Amino acid sequence: MRIIIVWCGGMGTYQAKKFQQLGVIIVGAIDHNPTNLDTFCTLYAVPWRSSSLDDLSLMRGKADAVSCALPDRYHLSCCATALALGFALFAEKPMGSTLYDARSIVGASHAVNLHSMVKLLQAEPASPSCP
Repeated sequence: MRIIIVWCGGMGTYQAKKFQQLGVIIVGAIDHNPTNLDTFCTLYAVPWRSSSLDDLSLMRGKADAVSCALPDRYHLSCCATALALGFALFAEKPMGSTLYDARSIVGASHAVNLHSMVKLLQAEPASPSCP
């Protein structure tokens, strides 16, 4: 699977590590913060980058899915845009700031008949310690 990560701060970086462990290829990244974007793309050898979600359409046919790692209030815009452009979707939890946002994302997924899921990429379990 080829994926684009939207938002390259702490959550996007965490997700990138987990996705790569699963064999996913990160082909693109979007973040408005140039420092986060440059650091992320260098660390994960990401070939395509943008500072705007408006450029996501340029990746049609070059990626299979989008992972929205944004703060909750931006989930609806990111998820609806990704689905409308034909990308499968990995949405961060919670899906949105409101029940309306979450239902809108589910509705957008059904409308275009694409897979979408709320991801939970867990950290490795801690080693048990004995007293």
